[in-house]
Amino acid sequence: KALALGAVPLGFALVLSFLSGQSILVAAASRLLRTPIRIGPYQLSLATVMTVLCSMLAVISYSSQKRWEAEVAKLSDGSWSEFGFFTAASTTGSLLDQHTRNLYYQARNFWLSLLATSLWLMAWRLKALYTRGMLVPPKKVIRPVGVLGRIPWIIVAVIALALADITMCRLSYSFDLMVEVTPQKQRLLDAGRGCETAMRATVGEAGPCADLCTSARNLSNERLRVINWARSWFFFGRKAAEVFDGIRSVDQGAQRIDALFDKKPCYKVLQSVDKTNKMVDGFCTFLAMTSFVSLLFAVTRVLEGSQVQDNHSHND
Repeated sequence: KALALGAVPLGFALVLSFLSGQSILVAAASRLLRTPIRIGPYQLSLATVMTVLCSMLAVISYSSQKRWEAEVAKLSDGSWSEFGFFTAASTTGSLLDQHTRNLYYQARNFWLSLLATSLWLMAWRLKALYTRGMLVPPKKVIRPVGVLGRIPWIIVAVIALALADITMCRLSYSFDLMVEVTPQKQRLLDAGRGCETAMRATVGEAGPCADLCTSARNLSNERLRVINWARSWFFFGRKAAEVFDGIRSVDQGAQRIDALFDKKPCYKVLQSVDKTNKMVDGFCTFLAMTSFVSLLFAVTRVLEGSQVQDNHSHND
């Protein structure tokens, strides 16, 4: 939200600067968009970084929005229960209000991110046109490129799209865990002091430790729903995750959750319910940005279908 709210007015101002036709404003906007930003060994322009970041946020927010739409629909028609069985009407109503709020929150984030992406993409394109001298009478010869010349860029675009889908599946899953699971986990851990050794057997009993085990199991089910939703939304991400699970001989399902509660105390399971590999998350973030940059660049080359050639070499 904060990034989108900051990116929208700045992107709007940059687009207006290019559309104003004032040489000072156009030059200033172009220089700002060329501001170098170093990410590890790579150096990207501000326009590239902002477009990629806003695009990633839009994809993640849209995935979360569709997930909450599905959850609200299930609660509305009475075909779903938060804990695997039908709850009282008051509990269902409370959950419906909570899920509806989450739906509106993610929908707002999606439209803000999409607007920011559109503005920065437009500003980036206007800057490119200005740099190439295409916003003024052309001083260079444009040589068309045939269909065969575009095929390599189409291949690059497809590969970049697949990589972006895989990495965004991972990032969407990690983001949903952070937003939806981690806050509940922290509250339960604080309330569960003194129940560190309670096992699954206490679930049917009364008392705070039994409540902790029940809540820990519910939160584990929520984690599983997050995983399944992310995999259902991203095609290449699902395929890659299935291959990875097959290599590790891991089955993401209720049986795996049952095995965890049979081996560990509820408190220990709760501590790791939102655990992800931070190194993998960081690598996926970097790879997602690289994939988005490559995808945008490849699509631009495919759509342009031309190469710039100076007059001197053309005349020769």
